[in-house]
Formats: sequence, C-alpha cells, structure tokens
Amino acid sequence: MLQIKFPTCLFVLLQLCLIFPFCSSQQLQQIKRHSFRETCVDEHDKDLISCIVSAVDCSINIEKLFPPQTNNNFPSEAHDLRIEPFTKATPHKGVNEGNDSNDHQQHHQLHVDISWQIPPNNSTKALKGFLLEIDGENGRKHACFLLNVSKTVWNTENIAASPRLHFSTDSLFNFGQSYQVELFSLPERSAGLGASVHNQFKTPHHPSGSETNALNQQLISPNCTKVANQFASKWTAGFRHIYVHSAARILQVEFVGAPPQFCFEQYEVRLLDETGQELLYFGVVPVEEMQKSGSLIFGTYNFTNLEYDKNYIPSVIPVERAADGRCLCPVSGKPYDETAVCSCVAADWHSVRMTRPDVLKLCPGCPSQNDTLALLSPPVNYENSLRDQGSNSTLWILLLVFNCLFLLLIFLLIAAYLRCRIFGSAPYKNQFRRIRFIPTTNTQQQNHCLPQISKSSPPTSLAVCTNLALGTVSTSCNSSLAVPLISSESEESDEQQKRGEWTNLTLLIIYSHDCKMHEQAVLTLAEFLRDRFGINVKLDRWETTQIDSNLTDWLSSSVISADKVLIINSEGAWERYLAKINSHSHWVLERNDRGLLDHLFLAHIDLALQHHSIVSTRFAYSKADKTLPLLQGRLQYILPDNISPLISALFGQNLRQDERLSSSSLSEYSQFIKLKECVKEMSEFIKQKPNWFALSHSKITTIVDEREEKGEEKGRKEEEKKEEKIKIEEETKIEENSEMSEEEEISSETRKDTIGESSGSSTAKLDSGIFDWTGNEEEMASTKVMSGELQKQTNNCSPHKLSLPLPNIGVKTFPDSIKSYNQNSDDSGILTADSINSTDKFKQPKNNLIDEQKRIIYLS
Repeated sequence: MLQIKFPTCLFVLLQLCLIFPFCSSQQLQQIKRHSFRETCVDEHDKDLISCIVSAVDCSINIEKLFPPQTNNNFPSEAHDLRIEPFTKATPHKGVNEGNDSNDHQQHHQLHVDISWQIPPNNSTKALKGFLLEIDGENGRKHACFLLNVSKTVWNTENIAASPRLHFSTDSLFNFGQSYQVELFSLPERSAGLGASVHNQFKTPHHPSGSETNALNQQLISPNCTKVANQFASKWTAGFRHIYVHSAARILQVEFVGAPPQFCFEQYEVRLLDETGQELLYFGVVPVEEMQKSGSLIFGTYNFTNLEYDKNYIPSVIPVERAADGRCLCPVSGKPYDETAVCSCVAADWHSVRMTRPDVLKLCPGCPSQNDTLALLSPPVNYENSLRDQGSNSTLWILLLVFNCLFLLLIFLLIAAYLRCRIFGSAPYKNQFRRIRFIPTTNTQQQNHCLPQISKSSPPTSLAVCTNLALGTVSTSCNSSLAVPLISSESEESDEQQKRGEWTNLTLLIIYSHDCKMHEQAVLTLAEFLRDRFGINVKLDRWETTQIDSNLTDWLSSSVISADKVLIINSEGAWERYLAKINSHSHWVLERNDRGLLDHLFLAHIDLALQHHSIVSTRFAYSKADKTLPLLQGRLQYILPDNISPLISALFGQNLRQDERLSSSSLSEYSQFIKLKECVKEMSEFIKQKPNWFALSHSKITTIVDEREEKGEEKGRKEEEKKEEKIKIEEETKIEENSEMSEEEEISSETRKDTIGESSGSSTAKLDSGIFDWTGNEEEMASTKVMSGELQKQTNNCSPHKLSLPLPNIGVKTFPDSIKSYNQNSDDSGILTADSINSTDKFKQPKNNLIDEQKRIIYLS
C-alpha cells in the first residue's frame, strides 16, 4: 500500500515545485518519509466537496497561494477538532517502529486520524483551504500539510450540512510521544493572524513494551485478574490473509490478535455487505483456538455458502465483555461499573468479490464441453445396438397395451357408477336429489286456494298433495300453489360456504361522543369494517333520518336487528356512565360544544347491554381502567393492534390466516392506514393535554319544577287513599258474601243479560285490569277463583288479551251507562277517543271506570 502511494505523492510534490519555486529538497525527503491519505473527504460527501491533501514546507507563503479577500470576508475557525490515535496490529513490520530486530516490535503501527467540521456559517463561502501544522516534543517543527478545497462550490446546502474532513496517516506519529496540532483557515487576514484552532494530545505506548520508550512494565504484563488495560479501547486488529475459494463458495479470513496484556478472550469475525452497513454473517473465535507463530497470535474463520457475483467486507472486533462481566475496553469508568462506557474498535478490510469460477481458466488445456461429452460417450457397437433396439420396441408395445387396458377398466367403473347413480331402482327413478322452487304466477288462484277457517267452525284437516317429480307440496285444490320442500336460503348459504364467502353481518357500534378526533376514529373504523369485510354497520351518524323520525323505536330496533353489538370503551363513556349511576339523574356530563347525537350513548347503552352477543373494545389511547363496569370481565380488543382477533370474534371463526388480515395487505389499505393515523393523532393530543376531558366537558345540573313534584306527591297520596278504601270495602263485602245466596244468583243472571246483549261476551273491570271472556254456561261453571286470582281451564287464549269464562261473581248495582261503555269501547275493552268526546259522562275518565260508576263486585 505504501509503495502505491509514494509515486502519487511525488507527482503532487513536483507539481507544487513547478508552481512555487520555494519548494526544497527537505520537503521531498519529508514526503518520502511519511505516508498519508491524499483525499480528506468521506465517501458520502465526495460528490459535494473537493479536497486534496499535500505536504508543504512550514515556511510557505500562504498569501501568495491564497491572496486576502478584497471585501474583507474571511472564513472562521474549524469546528469540533478531534484526534483519534489507534494501535493497529499488522502481520509485517510497522513503518513507524524503527529498525529494531526484536520480533515483539514488528507487529503494530500507530494510526492517527485528525478530523474537523466545516464552519456552518456564511463565512464558509470565502473558505479556500486549511493549513495543518504538527509540532513534536520540545517545540520542534514536525510537518505541515495543505488541504485545498478551492474547487468546491459552497452553497447553502453544503454549508448547512457542515461536512467533516479527515487527515489520516500511519507513519507520521510515534508511540508514547506528545504532539501539538494547529489548524488554520485560509485565506488569512495577514501572516499568522488567521482563524485557527489548537489541540494537544499524547499517543499510546507500544503494546510490545520496548525498552527505548521506558514504559512501565506493569502496563504490558499479562495480568488479567479483575482488571482491564486502559489502552485496549485504542487497539484494532489486523488481517493476515484473505482467501477467496470461488469453487467452494468459501471466504477464509486470517486476522492478527492482540498481545496478552489486553486480556481479550474472544474475537467476533463479521461479514458485511458491500455498503458496510448491513451485517450478513458473523462468528466467534475464542483465544484458545487461535494459533501462535512466535510472538504473533492469529485466528482463522471460514464463511461458507456465499453467493456468487456479490461483494463482501470482512471485519474483526474484540468481544468487549469478559466471562465474569467486566469491561475489557473501558473508555471511561471502572471495569465492573455497569454505567461505564465500554467500546472496542472494529477493523474493516476492503471489499472482496465472490466471482463465479470459469472451468477453462481453472483448468488450462482441458477439453471443452463438447469434447468432454464426446470423450465420456462409449464406443458404438452396431450389433449390440440393434439387439437393444429390438428389446426396447417390444417393451414399449407391452407398456402401451397395459395402459390401454387400464384406461378401459377405469372407463367401465365410471360408467357402472353413473348407471347406479342415475338409473337406480325403479320406484325411485323419477326422484331428483335436489328439490327446486316452482314460481307461482296466479296470485288469485293462490288466495282462492288457501283454506278459509272461520272463528265459529272448528279447524279442519288440510288435504295435501305431494309431487315428488317436481319436488313440491301443494293443497288438494286444482291450483298452481306450491310449497317448496327445501328453502333456497339454505342452498344459497351452502353455496356461499363452498365459495368461501362470508355471510352478511349486521353490527351495531355504540360509543360516546368524547371529541371530534374520537368520533373520526370511530367513523374510520366503521368505514373499514364496511368496505373491507362487507359488514352492515349501524352507526348513529349514518341513521339520522330514522333517529329524527322516531328516536324510541330506533333505540330498540337497532339493538334487536343487530347480530353483534360493538361497544367502544373510552374515557367519556366511563365518566358519563358513572355520572348517570351516581348522580341519581340530578346532573349529567356534557361537552362544551355539545353535538346533536351526544345524548344517544346513555339512552342506548342500557339496551345494548341486554344483547346476547356483545364485543368490547377500545382504542390504544384509551386506558384499561376506563372500561365500563359490566364489561370488565370480557375480552378487550385494543385497536388497531388486535384488528385480526376482533374480526375473528365478529364472524365467530378464526380468520387470522385470511389474506385480507395479513400485515402486508392491511398496510396497503387506505382505511386501515387512516385508522392508525387517527389513533396516533388522538394519542399525541392526550400526551399534550392530559386533562383534556375536564377542559372540554361540564357538569350540567338537572332542574325539576317544584310544582310538578308537589303534584306528583299529591297524586300518590290520593292513589294510596283509594287503594286503602278499596281494600276495606272488599274485606267488608267478603264477610257479607256468606249471607248472600239467592241474591247473588239473581244479580249474576241480571249481569249476564245486561252485558251479553250486543256481542254475547261479558266484561268485568277490576282494579288490576280488564278481563274478557267468551264461552257458554258450562265453561263458566267449570272456572274457579282461588286466592283472588282467575285461573282458566280451557285453551281459548289469544296473544293480545286474556280470554276467560265468566267467574262466579255478583253485582250489587249495575247502572245503564255500562251499555254505552260497551258500545263506545274497542275490542280490548278500552275507551276510544271518539267515545270520550261524544259522551258527556266520559269527558274526564278516572283511572278506574267501574269505581267511578260505583260498581261493587263480590268474589265468591
């Protein structure tokens, strides 16, 4: 490497000597003696900045090279000057180690890297270069270097990036000495008055412990018991050999290890990609498995099964921790301190390419591919070839006949199966396996064909005719009415299951209107479930028309018609529900900017909790302790992380392997991306304003009119007085009931004749309600009254009213106005609005009509 760089340095020196006549022979000898990197720019900044390094005489006239600016615009000093010395292991004799023949001094060299940043201000536009001056011990001038950046075009982007420049050398500095470094920004205002930055450092001692530098022998003694070498963090490994075995796809790495005083126990060998950023393969080599050659210790590691036509970068770094946990590369702190900075330095080699081997190049003089095939083929014997051809033709004929017989056998088996399947036994040959619907076109014939059943006539048997050929069931009349044996819904569901389609699901989402961002997250979730999975989502924002028309019906019907109810827990839902329980309807929580749908949550949640299938969920920004009390024992699906288990719970089957729920598919779906953004936005809002709910909600007190309260109390007292009066009258009449015999029979017959004039049915209204009965005298006699309750023994009940025979009761007074009551009442025995308006006696009806007419009924 050094032999390649020397001609280049000489060429640069000759150019400078041609331009500046003050170059001397001492400078030429200095360049020959020292090696350095000719470019001072990182790889990622080489397209933006042009920087060339050259060695110059320290007495150079800088004003002739870079004249001062006429506008008095001069660059400022460099920023963040860093000097990093490293001890680098080498398999050969180091350049800066002298001519000592001791074998211990021939395997390390001192590598120093000096770096700084361009000033990030407008003065950088006037920057033309830097002058690096290095002084050794005792104030002796050592070397000067010019870093020329005059060809760089400084724009706003380059200045704002503030790139870092480097000066690195392997031979300029010596072990165990102090140096002073001063960096001048060019051009200067005048000689020696330019902007500069100064630093002083000391290089580490030689790892081999030479007697010439008078080192303390304790620093190089191999004492590795509970201690660590202070210079271990400045040591880097070196590479001895890199072998590329293309035929076997193996890369063999041989590296040089550290001396025993560094106490390293293992080395990690890495293989990076061509960029040096991604780690592809790695392995660990213990010190016990490494080999020794005199004072040199080296290890070997093989990387196998590598890819062809790809570049790799080998790298070696010592393992920074020992087996007992202490730090072997302490930068600062003690070895056993867990907070200490522990970092070793990695050594990287240049890029190595695994090329595909060429057979002709590996074996010169070998025959080509066609010649190889010709050599491998056996000699031709015509007699044997004819005999082989004859035997092969016979074998092919037998194989063909066998295949034909096998195909014929398969055909006969299929034909026999189809015959038994279609043309089976004679009694069932006209039946079909699948029964279809037969559409009917004549609705009049259907209506005429239906049997007419009157209330007076007993139910009759319905004649049914079955047509097995058509797969239908019809009545005995000659019409086209046909009832299918199997509904089409089951067929459609089976076909959907075969196709893998999901059945339509109705989902009701109940949530609290906490804020606009929470409402947007719920809306995005509803759109995602509807558009992605075809779910029929019921959301209050989408059904405002039904809510405006009839709120009560919508609250009930939305819960009844839903297959699943999804309740979204949030802080607003928690606070509002607790306020409803604890306030006893004296106050409620409302938003300061209340919406039209805010009141639906409290009215809807009690109905929703009665549903048979409830799914509880919450968004990631809602806390777990804000779950409604009745839902705390259920599974809580956190969105959007648990979207896959939520969909599986909604459809009642495991759908985690479905393509629509894969991470790649969801990451590309716009609605799911929007849902994640809504949740993230709400989470950031809560972090910024933790008390957002208290600031956006207020406590509203419910106002109750005192007059209404007094009226209700007065009404309750009157009702209690009436109930006590009725109980007293009933007890009195029951005592007199034993003395009444003939009078009861007469009163019952009178009541029967009076009430049964119009419809033949009797009606009696007690305090507990209205009872209607129909039947003859035998049914009335068979009905008993036990413990004050009416029990019916016949089966003449209808779903809307209780039909009972007339009990054995007596009426003391039965006014004529009851006839008008029966005439003006509807079928259920309740007065209609027309009857109330038309009759003066019923303009202001009380709760008990019979009590108003002073009707007294005796129960026996």
